[in-house]
Amino acid sequence: MNAKEFILGIAKNQLGKSIEPGHNGPYFDPETLVRNTAHWLIIYARCFEWTRDNEFKEGLIDMAEELLLKKHFPADASFYHREKEGKDKCNGLVGQAWSIEALVKATEITNESKYKELAKKVFHNHTFNSEFGLWHILEVDGRKIELDPTFNHQLWFASAVSHFYKDDEVAKSQVDQFFKKIDENLTILKNGLIFHPIDRSLDILGGGFKNAISNVLKRIYIHPAQIKRRFKPNEFTRKLVDKSIGYHTFNLFAFEVIKRNAPELSFFNTKGYQKILDYVLNPDLRKLLDGNKYAYPYNAPGFEIPFVISQIDTHDQYLEISTYYFKEQVNQTYNKDQFVFSNNNPDPKTLTARIYELSLTNTEYLERILL
Repeated sequence: MNAKEFILGIAKNQLGKSIEPGHNGPYFDPETLVRNTAHWLIIYARCFEWTRDNEFKEGLIDMAEELLLKKHFPADASFYHREKEGKDKCNGLVGQAWSIEALVKATEITNESKYKELAKKVFHNHTFNSEFGLWHILEVDGRKIELDPTFNHQLWFASAVSHFYKDDEVAKSQVDQFFKKIDENLTILKNGLIFHPIDRSLDILGGGFKNAISNVLKRIYIHPAQIKRRFKPNEFTRKLVDKSIGYHTFNLFAFEVIKRNAPELSFFNTKGYQKILDYVLNPDLRKLLDGNKYAYPYNAPGFEIPFVISQIDTHDQYLEISTYYFKEQVNQTYNKDQFVFSNNNPDPKTLTARIYELSLTNTEYLERILL
């Protein structure tokens, strides 16, 4: 069985069943239907592209129409993703990115412009800070709040916006500015690992952004003062680096989506980006991902790495890497009797829906990845 056939089997098992929300993996944030509906929409869209089976098309239309409901978009501002005391309901920028990319795909399959138009509306509702090259979080009630301090959230929003790069001047301008400022917002460790939070000096940032970064660091048990470190070996930085390892392929996935939509961006030809790519090809990463709660149980490198590598090189030596991670993902988390990823992870509903990332891999490449 190849990876394409594997995805089709999971999708066929889901046909006719209701989409259920998860709780954002190890964070245990109760989520609404929006995230998993968006992910499954893309899975069904890809399955329709492969099979022309109208059951998949009808299913994705149902999901697209679900996303249009007022309860999911209550104030015509941003999508309602989660209900967790002390956290925003939009799930920062990343929740909106997942909604936007799904609606774009819905228009791609159905030719119904209303889905992409709503996606563009959500993007245009967000405020971009040109000085920092970053976007503000937009709460579901329309309130603009702080700049999102998590790099992967900013990157995934840029990835979503890149779908409009060629037909929306505002989108192009903001994505270009995001990359002009990326050296100030992206920290790459010596080995090529992307550091999890945005590591600007806290002394030169004021207001909500500084407070937001402080809150993120506290949630991951590191005091803001310790960020001015240069990575001294201690318990705090080890935890932060472990988290960064679990998120590395998640970041790379978004980068490669942007590269596909806007290949002319010069960042993708830099030594820094090559270091980020090389980290995925490093055999040491295999050991580092084992036992990392942000890896196979959540960010699913077995879904993300094949997509990333298929964008880089399809030669057999790289195919082996894709195959290894895909098999490892299946071996560690897949329940073959139930057709879901329910083994060894806290959130089977979300992890199963995340196979949409793998589905976006080039079809011919998926057919070469064998279980």
